[in-house]
Amino acid sequence: MLDDATMAERLYGTPKPTAPQPPIDEAAAMAERLYGGSKPEVKPPELVNDPAARLFGGPDTEPVASEEREPRTEEEQAAALFGKPEAPEVKIDIPADILAERKADKERVLFSPQETFREAIPDTLLDGTPEAGNMPEPMRRAAVAEVREMVADMGMSADDVKTLRDLGSIFDVAPSQEQVIAWREESVDLLNRTYGNQATQALRDAQAFIAQDPRRVKMFEVNNRGDHPKVVEMCARLGRKARLAGKLKNGKR
Repeated sequence: MLDDATMAERLYGTPKPTAPQPPIDEAAAMAERLYGGSKPEVKPPELVNDPAARLFGGPDTEPVASEEREPRTEEEQAAALFGKPEAPEVKIDIPADILAERKADKERVLFSPQETFREAIPDTLLDGTPEAGNMPEPMRRAAVAEVREMVADMGMSADDVKTLRDLGSIFDVAPSQEQVIAWREESVDLLNRTYGNQATQALRDAQAFIAQDPRRVKMFEVNNRGDHPKVVEMCARLGRKARLAGKLKNGKR
């Protein structure tokens, strides 16, 4: 007689072993219940409103396209259509012989006065001065640039420029007649001590040196600048240097 186990096997067959089921993913199961078996759509990360992220990016950021602002004013609209107008060229009246000497000066090509004297004569030289007044900015820049060129014309050094600038406040007002006489007497004594029997020639050199450029004459005439002993000494020294180099006119010996 067959036992119960044998009879059950003949009636139903041998059951196959059940494969182990993977563990249920709760998140997946919840998604399946919510979305009907399809995975939820992954949204792109929101752009981060962070200047650094805009510049350099990041793991979750994208560059933000810059917004171009429409021109508003008439000037901006004209600039957008035709470009910005160039600053008008400023022309300065320079004596022809001075221009000729500048063109013939080969050292000027190697040592530009604009770079050599940029620190001694800064771009702000005329700021706050009566000479500037309501002078437009392009004209002011051109005037300062021409001062550097004139300093180079005279063969001055940065120390010479500093001497003149240090004396600047002395000439803010016109000196008294007594002061002018005192300056002249001190200048004569200084030339005699420095040049001895060549003092007269040194004075001629200084006078001829100043007369080379009418703009120099005007500059040294203001409030008797040219009578101050330090100015006389500097002009005599630079005048003699120019004469020995053959660059001084009317410097009689």
